[in-house]
This record gives sequence, structure tokens and C-alpha cells, in this order.
Amino acid sequence: MSYGKKLTIEQQIEHMKEQGITFHICNEKDAIQYLAKNNNYFKLRAYRKNYVKDGKGKYVGLDFAYLKDIAIIDMRMRYCFLEMCLDIEHVARMQVIKTIVDSVNEDGYTVVTDFQIQYPQTYGDILGRASKSIYCADLQKKYLTNMPVWVLVEMMQFSDLCMFYRFVSKRLKNANMRKEFYIFQEIRQLRNACAHSNCILNDLKSSHSIKHKPDQTMMNELGRICSISKGVRQRKMSNDRIRQITTLLYLYKSYVTSEGLQHHHAEELHKVFFDRFSKHKEYYQTSAPIQTTFEYFQKIIDIWYPLNYNN
Repeated sequence: MSYGKKLTIEQQIEHMKEQGITFHICNEKDAIQYLAKNNNYFKLRAYRKNYVKDGKGKYVGLDFAYLKDIAIIDMRMRYCFLEMCLDIEHVARMQVIKTIVDSVNEDGYTVVTDFQIQYPQTYGDILGRASKSIYCADLQKKYLTNMPVWVLVEMMQFSDLCMFYRFVSKRLKNANMRKEFYIFQEIRQLRNACAHSNCILNDLKSSHSIKHKPDQTMMNELGRICSISKGVRQRKMSNDRIRQITTLLYLYKSYVTSEGLQHHHAEELHKVFFDRFSKHKEYYQTSAPIQTTFEYFQKIIDIWYPLNYNN
């Protein structure tokens, strides 16, 4: 069967069977209904990367039900992560405004003018998008010729905010903000993946080349979790997806100070990583990447987001 050719759902099932994917737990009839109404073939098959192939190129111990289950977990994970990313984005907006307002050398307007001069294209894009938005058009029109920082920040996308965050960190020589800017790059990528419904868990294998160096303070925090060895930390951090999720969990626990939000997301994280994953834990015995990744995150969540089970 030609790879990349448009296939009917029935042909998709046959193609998966040719690859060694079985339909013992979820039969073919139910799989056809699922692919017709709940998920698409291209997205679902992406999770197969976490399973091994035999010498003939066929997947070993992989049933369609396993792919279906990890897709559901992935969806719930994206919802949880997106909320956490949005909380961080909200705090970042507040933090950059507060930093400018608290500075005795800033009036809240000059910094906007200087940002416009240094990044005219970005500034123009921000105002252009705002002028077409039913939520920001009035703000853009009212303050167009005299823009304060607290208005500009309201009209920014997260990518714009990150750029402005770095601009302010350099302007005020604020080392903490500059460090947070680099962490935001990881958060922003994960946020966009979640918002666009990209697969998160479709490739959890370790990489032989580390493209992005993880934050050292975060690595030190991970080092305090005795049940996660140095070798495990290094292997997991070599995977971009796992590193970004770890970065989100690390930053959120200290950056977002609301006790209500902390408790809410602690509950959601436990529901996904413990309760939902354990529902069909046997599905992942043949996938070391999935099994070890969840064990890794369970250890982190247990320490960084503990729940009072007796409450």
C-alpha cells in the first residue's frame, strides 16, 4: 500500500494491520466508528512511534486500543497544560507592567516609544492586529498616539510579550526577568502545541543530541527528587517535549502564587498522570518511552504538586 496515499477508513484499518497493529481489544467495527467520529487516522497513528518494531518492520504488542487510549490522555493533558500556560502568561503580563511602574526612572510611556523605535515591525503588527479585534480595537484607537505600557501589554500575543519581556529585562538590567524570558520560550512552544491540538505524547524517546540546554535551577530542583537519578534526568531532558512539560511544572509552582490555582492544577495533574493513566496501565507495558515518562512525571508531581488525600 502506497505510503501517503489517500485511504478510506477501511483501508486505514488494513494499513495498520499490515504494520502489525492488532484489533483484539478494540475490534475493527468500533475502530472504524472511532476514526469516523472521534479522531483522524493521521493523528492517531502518530503515537505508534512509542512502540518497537520487529525485524520485519511490524509493531510488537501494539493494539489499536492502546493508540486510542493514549490519544485521550494526550487530549486531557493538553487541556490541563494550556490552562497552566495561560496562567503563566497572565502573571507575566502583570509582572512586566509592575516592574515598569515600580521603576523610578520609568513613566510607563517612554518604554513604549523606545520599544516602537527598536522593533517597529513588531509594534506595527501588534497595533494592526488590535485594530481588527473586537476586544482591542477601542483601546488601540483611544491610545494610538500616546500608548502606555499597561495598554500595549493588553494587546500583545504571547510571542510579542516574550520579546517585550526581554526588551525590558535588558533596559532595566534585570537578570531575573532575562532568565524568565528564556524559560518562557519553552512555555510558549508548549502553549502553542496545546492550543493548536498538536500531539504531545507521540514521540517520547530520548534524543542523542540535546538541542536546548535545560534551565540549571530547574535541574537542581529535579536533583532534589531522590527517586529520579541523574541518568534519568539527562535522558528525559534530551526529549524536547518532556523538557518543555518539566519546565512548565517547574515554573508554575513558583511563578503562579494563587493557592486556589495551585490546588486546582495539582488535582488536575493527579487526575491525568495518576488516575487516568492507571485506568489502562497494562496498555503501556510494551512501550518503555510511555511507561518511563509517566513514572518520571508522577515522581515530579508527587513532590511539586502534593495532594492531601485525607482531605
